[in-house]
Amino acid sequence: MPKLFTWVETISEQNKKGLNVIKTVVDLRGTKRFKKSVSGAEDIGGGLDVDFSSGNVDAKAIFRKITTTTSYSKTFGEKPKAKEDYNILTKKKFSELQISQILKPDVIRILSKWLMINDQDKFTGRIYFTVREMFTVVKNQMSELPTSHDIFST
Repeated sequence: MPKLFTWVETISEQNKKGLNVIKTVVDLRGTKRFKKSVSGAEDIGGGLDVDFSSGNVDAKAIFRKITTTTSYSKTFGEKPKAKEDYNILTKKKFSELQISQILKPDVIRILSKWLMINDQDKFTGRIYFTVREMFTVVKNQMSELPTSHDIFST
């Protein structure tokens, strides 16, 4: 995977966590669930979760965020939320997704098995987003022959 060397040099903190989850799942051969954290779940989607019971709520800022939309979103609709992206794993197997084709078959089998028994969205999202970014990097670096090569090959 020499295509991923440049990606690894500039990897984000979220993808480091995703690679760590993938490594742990592969080391455990996809047979164990992770313990639920006591500190609370992490919101991957970046949604608008506000605790209205506390008195420190900035209602003006929340209202501005809800009502302010771009002309693009008015015309074409909102960008999909990140959480909705990895919810595809509830309908499809990980091995059926196109992004999984860059992984070795053993790793795909282990991750698919683990994602079926997993019940924590935090780890599912980390795996999905990390593999998706790896897939994007690999696909962007693959050189494809242009159609002009077929016409002017002689």
